[in-house]
Amino acid sequence: MKPGYDSIVLNWLIDPQQSSTEIRAVDRDIECKRAPIPLELGVGWISKYDLPMGMSVLRADYRFNSSATGKLVQTARLEASLPVETLMLHSLSHGRSIQDDHIMKETFSYGVGFDLFRYSQEIAVTPAVDCTFDCLATVLAVGRPALANLLGPTVADRTLVALGLGVAPAVVVRAMPSSVSSILQKAIPNNMTGLMRTLFIQARVLDYLTALIDHLGTNENDAPPVKVATQRARDLHEYLINTYGKLPTLETLAAQFNVSVRTLNNDFRAEYDQPIHTFIAEHRLSEAHAAIEGSDIPLKTLAERLGYSHVNHFLAAFRKKYGYPPGNLRKRQKRELS
Repeated sequence: MKPGYDSIVLNWLIDPQQSSTEIRAVDRDIECKRAPIPLELGVGWISKYDLPMGMSVLRADYRFNSSATGKLVQTARLEASLPVETLMLHSLSHGRSIQDDHIMKETFSYGVGFDLFRYSQEIAVTPAVDCTFDCLATVLAVGRPALANLLGPTVADRTLVALGLGVAPAVVVRAMPSSVSSILQKAIPNNMTGLMRTLFIQARVLDYLTALIDHLGTNENDAPPVKVATQRARDLHEYLINTYGKLPTLETLAAQFNVSVRTLNNDFRAEYDQPIHTFIAEHRLSEAHAAIEGSDIPLKTLAERLGYSHVNHFLAAFRKKYGYPPGNLRKRQKRELS
């Protein structure tokens, strides 16, 4: 089965001296082709691998210099006309991307913990990347016939509907647990070539699709899917416990889940018996207690990792919860070890 595209054209914006790059289905795999990123910003590569079962995996790897911190840079205008309606699943293991979709006439922002899903027969987008972070994006493209062949027509239809992509064109950003998205993110090996690499990528993609339909509850033989509110709360919980540093505001999280702050908080409280803010504070202070007991990590570094704007705020919160400052816990641990 041939790939679900004929060609994809990248009209580069990040470097005006570069015109365009065409990725064609008839071409061989592309491995780490240099992207025209100005040296003052950093370096980048693009890769493309076509699989025997009518699927393709694309990757963009951008690594930015510290001098580029804070810049939001448009990379290229990406255009493609596809022979069939195609599901494209975008996942970031690093960084943040903002896509201006010229067909949907909307802007979509996604990053670690939130994947972008597109179902369309035509693509016209201008992605931008936040140069504060390196960006590693993996995209799986699978045409509707190939999806039906892999999953079965019923499961394919149920999966598209569960993703909110029942009618093309459609684009959604959804919270996705790392147990699912990390399978796609790690699909391309660094130490394989030739047929071995192709088979490895194909196996990982099939594992990813299996994990995705299990997560969505769209497998024909599965029990009925969990309620939308319950799944939303679980997805948020997974995101919160796997994210370090400063978290997005509740307003931003609610927008990512396409609900109000009140609905998101009520869903979370119903599932975990705590409002979101309380859970975050309790979970992160418990992590801090364990880290102080089991490592020599500096308190300032620990405070930054847990998202506190100042170490003094962390010290006050820790004392309030445990009745003693973190320094006392560290001293006690050192005495017990000596």
